Amino acid sequence: MPKIIEEVLREVFLELLGNDLENAKHIEKFMLSGKEAFEVAINFFSTAKRVTIIKNDFLILFPSGHHHVMLYDCVVLKPILNAIAESLELLEFRKRPIGSGENVVYDTLIREGLKNIYFYAGHEVPANYMEKIRNLKSLENVAFEGDLSISDLSFMRPSPNSKIAVCANFADIISQNFDNVCYPGVESLEIKGNFHCSIETVEFIPDFITKIFKIFPNLENFNVLYANLLEPPTGVRLYFSYKPQDSWQNILATMKRINLEMFANLPKNVKGSFHFQCIGNNNESVNIADKIVDKEEYRFAPNFIEKHFFINENMEFKFSTMFYSADSSDESDGSSDADETDSDESDSEMETD
Repeated sequence: MPKIIEEVLREVFLELLGNDLENAKHIEKFMLSGKEAFEVAINFFSTAKRVTIIKNDFLILFPSGHHHVMLYDCVVLKPILNAIAESLELLEFRKRPIGSGENVVYDTLIREGLKNIYFYAGHEVPANYMEKIRNLKSLENVAFEGDLSISDLSFMRPSPNSKIAVCANFADIISQNFDNVCYPGVESLEIKGNFHCSIETVEFIPDFITKIFKIFPNLENFNVLYANLLEPPTGVRLYFSYKPQDSWQNILATMKRINLEMFANLPKNVKGSFHFQCIGNNNESVNIADKIVDKEEYRFAPNFIEKHFFINENMEFKFSTMFYSADSSDESDGSSDADETDSDESDSEMETD
């Protein structure tokens, strides 16, 4: 095509780009207006560097700073995606696409050559495509919004001497075998999650340690935080507006049961801490400290008890508990009337820098 025509069409194309759904319709009409216009558009789409997949559309960012929203029902969707895939640097999964365009998007953009992926919380990428991502040989960097789970690590490419923080409930670690999961390059691990406060649960501490060091055999720094309420339940606005129902009797019995022998299989050279946290009730306003005969390993404060000992020279254990009476529990009903908004309304307003 003559150079002058190509330049004019490119200027028109750039004017039509934008974050509004009307922009998407204008670009589609532009591409269908003729061969020359189609080629100009495809050439520009082939420079895309980032795509964010949303529910009703997807956002494209170009090196020039331009950004554009496209709909999944676009009749020229497949050639646009093929062009984008050639230069794509970062693929972000924010929401699962709806409609017939879902498989086309996943099949076209998840392919060898892709190096960077970001998962937003609640992305809902189907399991078969998660497996496809896991097997990409070209993948160099994978990141997740929020906390990592143990299963998320199968997507990661931990570098030597790396530090990782994961969120995994105590029971989930115990219930899985992790036969094919091993990260010898990880030297520092932080793990947190919820646990059910009971004597039965803490009896599994040796199994927990064995499984963790099976997954991460070369740990040098290991920090654990488990709580009977690490995060408030759904619908509860504030952490302290909810009080678990664990009784002081149950918590005290669990605390007493834990001893140094449970950590015998922890490598001696590992540094860090192993910490249980509990919130419980003391509706009878009992002086719980009086119920502990051997107080040598315990620390006391008003409505607070902590058991503490050193597992080895560089590793400590703590079991901290804050108790509430029935009166303090009634101060907040644990309800939340916070307004709920549909985040999809602002998906197309995302930052594009």
